[in-house]
Amino acid sequence: MIFVIFSLISIIYIFYLYKNYGEKSQINLKNLRLVLPLFVITAGLIVVFQIDSGIHLKDEYSKLSERNMKIRENIKIIKNNIPILEEQVRNEPNNLRGNIMLGKSYMLINEFSQSVQFFKKAISMKSNDPDLLLDYIFVLRKIDAKKNKTEIINTYEKLIMTDYNDMNTYNMYLNYLFEINDVETTKLVLSKVIENPNIVNKDSYQKALDDLKKNTQITHMVKIKLSEDVISTLQQSQNVFFILRSDKQAPFAVKRMKSAQIVSEILISDNNIMINNTDQLPTEVTLLIKTSNEDFVSTEMKTVYQSDLISLKNSINTEILVDKILIN
Repeated sequence: MIFVIFSLISIIYIFYLYKNYGEKSQINLKNLRLVLPLFVITAGLIVVFQIDSGIHLKDEYSKLSERNMKIRENIKIIKNNIPILEEQVRNEPNNLRGNIMLGKSYMLINEFSQSVQFFKKAISMKSNDPDLLLDYIFVLRKIDAKKNKTEIINTYEKLIMTDYNDMNTYNMYLNYLFEINDVETTKLVLSKVIENPNIVNKDSYQKALDDLKKNTQITHMVKIKLSEDVISTLQQSQNVFFILRSDKQAPFAVKRMKSAQIVSEILISDNNIMINNTDQLPTEVTLLIKTSNEDFVSTEMKTVYQSDLISLKNSINTEILVDKILIN
């Protein structure tokens, strides 16, 4: 654009110079007022042309071209190696390194649906490898960050368990939760950061939690904390129902979760589930955990846990620890 403007100015200047050519009283080639503007315009055109044309970036273009060539060569090598790796995994299905390499290979060539299968297989063999868990999260988010929410959250929980003090993990987790607008899980993660005695400089996290609580007022919340043994057992069922029952015949709160959604803390609140008779909450409840192959409540559900009476009188946030299940 600047080059065009300079060109127009030059054309106009030369046009008027031509019109006045031969008029000695006005034209004098030794006159600096005449020659200097022409020199400035010419120099400006040269400078602007060099900038706009990218001649000064020739070396950068060459380097970029070389990098692109190397990338294309690497992609070609990766694609050639994939059949070899697949043959290796077919012969040795539990080959951890082979599954990881296939997951990474498909990830690098942007075939995420293929990549996620091999990463998932590798995690089933080794679930405490942070790099593997991060790669798995990456491809899940690339496929669909919202549809894969449950699996991504579950994987972030595993990642936190590899190092409870790693702030990078917490920040990545929180960024994802903000992205998908999962307020309740965000509160839980912020609380974990604040309650961790080994993490310093937590003021910003406390402020974020306070702001969330102000903007999402909850009349009542029940937090169910599950032990690792309970999580492992519940994840073997297709559907898990968390039921809060009062002395009335019908339960006042029911939350159904898929097996993959089961994590260490489950929230039941009037913000995210249907609660009947919320104008007058019961003062005491019993927690029932039931499993089923069906997506709906039925008489075929299997009761795997039943708590004693739990008081809801004195606290907005009630915490229930479940560390063992019933053996039927």
